[in-house]
Amino acid sequence: MPDIWELPEGKRVNVKFNSLYQHVGEESTCLSRFIETMVRKVEFAPISHLNWHKIPNSKKEEMLSTIELKFQFQLFDSEEVIDEATLKHVKKWVLSYMNTKWRQWKNELKSQIFDENQTVDQMVRN
Repeated sequence: MPDIWELPEGKRVNVKFNSLYQHVGEESTCLSRFIETMVRKVEFAPISHLNWHKIPNSKKEEMLSTIELKFQFQLFDSEEVIDEATLKHVKKWVLSYMNTKWRQWKNELKSQIFDENQTVDQMVRN
């Protein structure tokens, strides 16, 4: 998998979506992994928020914009870029996937770090 973060400006990975707005094909994994790495970055999705809905919409829009800079979305049976109506559905899926992966990341961190017998300061030091 190429390092999507290091793609030159203007170069994008083509990801295909089927009629159910599911990403399919070889490059679909690149999109999933990119989203998973992005939601782990504090500058995009800080874990200090109680839940996904508390993350400001400006941060979510920033993440969507970053994805659109790195990926181009096409219909599965076509080489043409998807239209605005379909793009709305794709963005809805992307946001939902980001939500899921962000919650999983928070849960993973909590299971690794949280100790109910320690204070917050003690956990931070460790």
